[in-house]
Amino acid sequence: MLEVGAEHQAVGEAHLVRRRRPQHLWERSIDPLHAAVLAFLCVFIPLAYATVLSLLRGVLWHQAWPFDSFLPSPTAVFGDWYLIHNQWLTYHFGAGPVSPGSVYFPATYLGVQLVETINTQHLPTLAMNLGLFLVGSIASIVSILRHRGVTVIALAVATLLTTYAVIFEIFTGNVEGWVCALTLGTLALTLRDHRTSAAVLLGFAVAMKGIPIVFLPLMWFGRTRRQSIISSVQCVGAAIATTLVAMLALPGGGPSTFGRIITDVRNSQNIYFKQLMMYTSAGTHYGNSFLNGVHAFFGEQAMLSKQWWLVVVVVGGALLGGAVVYALHQHVPLWMVLALCASAGCLLVPVSGDYKLMYFMPAIVSLLAEEAIPVRWLPGLVVLCLIPTPKPWGLRPGPDPFADAGVYLTPLLMVILCGWVVYYAATTNGPAEASGRAIPSVALSPEASP
Repeated sequence: MLEVGAEHQAVGEAHLVRRRRPQHLWERSIDPLHAAVLAFLCVFIPLAYATVLSLLRGVLWHQAWPFDSFLPSPTAVFGDWYLIHNQWLTYHFGAGPVSPGSVYFPATYLGVQLVETINTQHLPTLAMNLGLFLVGSIASIVSILRHRGVTVIALAVATLLTTYAVIFEIFTGNVEGWVCALTLGTLALTLRDHRTSAAVLLGFAVAMKGIPIVFLPLMWFGRTRRQSIISSVQCVGAAIATTLVAMLALPGGGPSTFGRIITDVRNSQNIYFKQLMMYTSAGTHYGNSFLNGVHAFFGEQAMLSKQWWLVVVVVGGALLGGAVVYALHQHVPLWMVLALCASAGCLLVPVSGDYKLMYFMPAIVSLLAEEAIPVRWLPGLVVLCLIPTPKPWGLRPGPDPFADAGVYLTPLLMVILCGWVVYYAATTNGPAEASGRAIPSVALSPEASP
């Protein structure tokens, strides 16, 4: 009898173990190391393919640029940096002609002036520009992933450096790299619960280019409504204060010049965006916005920017804004909220340069910061990491040699990612299922502790 009882007990324990096991693959998880390997491969393999394809076109098939490279013309290397730097160094505020070199908001020139002030013969301004971007970004990644081990950190840094967005940024020398460092720094401070510092740092990024305001939901994640409002006000206040300091303290500035500075910036942006980038095919080249994708796939006459850009901003903003609020309400993980924010920053504007694909780095890094990555997240991880990769294939028939998959497939991947996040939010069963247990998945809750 004792043996029979023991046998029944063993059978019962076996049934209990089987019941505790995941019923299917979606219920299982992988650790951050395997997720980091997958993220790196999703970025590196398309880069390797694009590199080999470009070499074959140039060496074997004797095709000239732009077919032998997925980057801009070699004659334009570091051109964005030297354009803004030389324009500022020569004219400062309001002292020179209106040109594409003066399209940035006044706060951007605080960084340019700082770089110029500490310029030495042994450390040129270009090196300092890229150094601020790379050192700031890598330091933030190390801070965010400090509990995940050296290997995960190394893979995350390797992923950053092999994204097409970062390669494009280094090639052009655009100051968008500073925005990437600031947004990653904002994420690092947020995860350490330094709310005011995070809001101020994001405010600096907003003061530079405006569009990083799409990351404001990061200030709301895991906070009460009161905390969210305070952080939002601090962010906007920091952006305004930084702009005022720039217009007061930089050469050519002062209280009496505010109107002229604002007018000059508006005129420069009108020339650059409307006359050069929005109303011509130049904006489609190395672009990734919704309208860029439409023009690359269907032709420049489909959904003309001058007629449709405001519609895209309003309708797309309402849809993506609603998606962010819904995702927060459903307690999805932080990386999904950041993916929606990055998609909004790229898709909704009339023209979006490929260096802006760095907006997706905070989402990738915050995903790797989770203690465990559910298998159910992997489709989103793969799509997320494929977005900032080169795609110099799939050229559309027509006269435009730049209308390749990089322009039309990249925004399509963003749309797919946004749809997947909304689907995930609709099918999740709350914080316990949504969270990977490393980053709090509480969002916009008035009952949360202050």
